[in-house]
Amino acid sequence: MEFTSKIEKQLHEKIEDFSEYDRQITSQISTETRNILEEDEGLQVKKSHIDLDAKHIEEETQYVDQMLNKQTGDLQQEHDELSDKKSELREEIAALKKQLQEKENILETTNNNLCSVSTKINNIKKKY
Repeated sequence: MEFTSKIEKQLHEKIEDFSEYDRQITSQISTETRNILEEDEGLQVKKSHIDLDAKHIEEETQYVDQMLNKQTGDLQQEHDELSDKKSELREEIAALKKQLQEKENILETTNNNLCSVSTKINNIKKKY
C-alpha cells in the first residue's frame, strides 16, 4: 500500500506541476492575445488615418489638376498649335533644303556644260 500511496502522491504532484504549467501557459497566451489585439487595434487606427490621408491627397491632386487645367487651358492649346506649326516648318525647311541641293546640282552641271562650251568656242576662235 505504501508503494501505491507513494505513486499516487508522485502522480498528484505531477498533476499539480502540470496544472501550474498549464495556468502559466494559459496566462501567457492570454497576455499575448491581449497584446496582439491591442496592437491590431492600433494598426487599424493607423490604417484608417493613412486611408484618410490618401483620400485627402487624392482630393488635393484632383483640385491642383483642375486649377492647372483651368489656368493653362488656353496656353496649352496655343502650345499645341505652336508645336504643330514648328513641325510643319521643319518639314518645309527640309523640303526646301532638298530643292536647294537639287538646284545646286543643276547649277554645277550647267556650269560644267558652260565651261565645256566656252572651251569649244575658244578652240574654234583660235583657228581664225
